[in-house]
Amino acid sequence: MKRRGLVVLALLTAMLSVLLAGTALAGPAAESYEIYVSGVQVTSENRNDVLRDGGTVSYDPQSGRLTLSGANISTGYLSGNTYAGIAVTGFDTPITICCEGGNSISINSSELVAAGIYSLGGNITFEGSGSLSVSAVNSAGRLSRAVYPLVGSVIVNSGSYSFSASGGESYGIGIDNTGTYSLTVNGGSLILSGDTCATRAVPDIAAYSGAEIKASWNADGSNLGEYNSGMYNYYKYIVVGVPEPPEYD
Repeated sequence: MKRRGLVVLALLTAMLSVLLAGTALAGPAAESYEIYVSGVQVTSENRNDVLRDGGTVSYDPQSGRLTLSGANISTGYLSGNTYAGIAVTGFDTPITICCEGGNSISINSSELVAAGIYSLGGNITFEGSGSLSVSAVNSAGRLSRAVYPLVGSVIVNSGSYSFSASGGESYGIGIDNTGTYSLTVNGGSLILSGDTCATRAVPDIAAYSGAEIKASWNADGSNLGEYNSGMYNYYKYIVVGVPEPPEYD
């Protein structure tokens, strides 16, 4: 009986050793970040190729930089009542979106809010040498925002961007709490359009040498003309950037 007990104990010890070895080989669990792209949560395992398509989307958690390189996003993630192509769900999570080559986000949703890019809490900064076209459509005629920082500002440093929203109450950039948060353009080019208005914040180009703003009452950009900052929330189409020099024959 004593011999049998020793054998059982040895077997149990061996099994425990195998289990512990397996746990060690498995390594630490993947870290999850509060960012979703095309419905996929960014983690420490997929951050170098979030969509598993060769690297059109990657994320650096140290700098908070999300790089888009030829990305085309048409699927979203539902965060609360907002369905967004890129959703930053951390309350204090600023993000920098760096664009390489041509990129697009096209979201069509009947949820309360349809958004191309959404941030629950934190600034959204855009930069890079590429371009990004963002379209948000609310098919139920509710709320739509191409870029939507719920608590935060929008900063554009470089690159070429087009943000449009339609369907219901719609804004190209829908900044809430506009008395606290802002839209700053330091470089690049920016086109905003919305059925309600192009932006809920006055574009600040004070640090952008040579830049100007043009605006239209029409969401399609027709009859583009001079911009009056006191009327910013009535314009449905706004263009920000350095004008091209005139061509002469």
